[in-house]
Amino acid sequence: MKNKEVELKVLISRQDLRKLLNANFMKEAIVENSKAKHNLISSYYDTEDLYFKKNGIAYRVRDKGDGTFEATVKTGKKNQGGVTERIEINIPLEKDEAVLEGFGPLGLGYELTELAPDGVTRLFTVDVERTTYDLEFEGSTFELAIDKGKITSELTKNKDKIDEIEIEIKEGSVKKLLKLAALIAKTVPIFIESRSKFARGLVLIGEDATYPVVKRKMEAAPIRTELLESFTARGNAALAAQSIVMNNNLSDDAIKELAKQTESMLSHMLMASELDSKGLFEEYIDMVREILHVIYRVLDLRNMLALWRTVDTQGKAFSKTTMSITLQDNISKAEEVLLEHLNLGKLTAIFYGVQAALTASEWDNEEYMEATSVTRAVLKKWQDALDIENRPEDAIVLADNIMYLARNIDAKYAEKLANNLKKKRSSLAAKALAKRLEQELIRMLQLTNSKYIYRDAGVLLGMLIAKKK
Repeated sequence: MKNKEVELKVLISRQDLRKLLNANFMKEAIVENSKAKHNLISSYYDTEDLYFKKNGIAYRVRDKGDGTFEATVKTGKKNQGGVTERIEINIPLEKDEAVLEGFGPLGLGYELTELAPDGVTRLFTVDVERTTYDLEFEGSTFELAIDKGKITSELTKNKDKIDEIEIEIKEGSVKKLLKLAALIAKTVPIFIESRSKFARGLVLIGEDATYPVVKRKMEAAPIRTELLESFTARGNAALAAQSIVMNNNLSDDAIKELAKQTESMLSHMLMASELDSKGLFEEYIDMVREILHVIYRVLDLRNMLALWRTVDTQGKAFSKTTMSITLQDNISKAEEVLLEHLNLGKLTAIFYGVQAALTASEWDNEEYMEATSVTRAVLKKWQDALDIENRPEDAIVLADNIMYLARNIDAKYAEKLANNLKKKRSSLAAKALAKRLEQELIRMLQLTNSKYIYRDAGVLLGMLIAKKK
């Protein structure tokens, strides 16, 4: 049997899973008496040189736990923000063994024996306890699968824990799946798992299973489609950057990449808000600005510490000065706040919320609206606002919005616009940074009575005032 599988895969803690299942919208969606439990043991096979993988194929044999067995081929994978689309072909088996024939007539177009004339080897086994529910949500039917178990490599003996949920479309649209995802992300923290169990198993045997971030620029096509796909690409990049930071990588490069991709998400959201008259994006714009504020504060405090290093005269005793200790303490607290925001799943909630809003909103005359021309009009409006006298901190935000949006348009004028703004933005950024650091110092002074902090802050304030001139 051949079918197109469309599913959402996310990570969620056990505690938050209980909260989700008790949420009113989920209780209403769960079909009465639909709960079922299965113990599934899936063995994944490939040739010794992983020729299936090289051809975009995952092949497994599953013991379904009820005395029946099934062989499955999955191909044509597309993963955007945890929503996976792929072709799945299943054939029933009499016993738990790899069978390579029978997929051609069902839609694969060839038999697996053509790729594996010498047979296949079992790579790893996935053993999960799966609890499923049928969901009825706004006219669409989904299956919610809660998986808890492990992946064990037959070759290396390595293991990986499984603790995730999948929501698969049985009948309905991706639009409704995204709306359901947005509701879930608003209710509990969830995190996107872009890797399939197959991909995670490959990691256990030392194989690369990463999915490159897709670079997507808006083209001359309907505005809604182009904006949604471009935003999704940028959101995927932001969520990938989020995962890196959450895995205790708080380097400047990692945090700057998170800021860059989140800023690009914001530029798309602001463009959407220019077209929307119902305010569907305002909540998410406020949320993303809150996250960016926290990111900027971490980077600003680190900048201030670097600036202090240039004026401190105590050499090896630098780390023991009162100002140094205070700044390092503030940096640690700001990093904790950033991780707290990320661990609450706020960026994921923004991602799914905006996707759902983009599919749900209705814009006047949108059937006549073409993405590149609409974007050009929005960029022109922002440029005109930038030419008006703005405070540096306001101007830099507007310049960033223009630059990030322009870089996501497949047009020469947009590339030229982004390049022309570089010099202006650099000057604005220096002034805006000096202003933010000045405000940070004033905030610091309000919280201390230390004469040493007052003395050192005076030195830094003098340097910042000089930088602004």
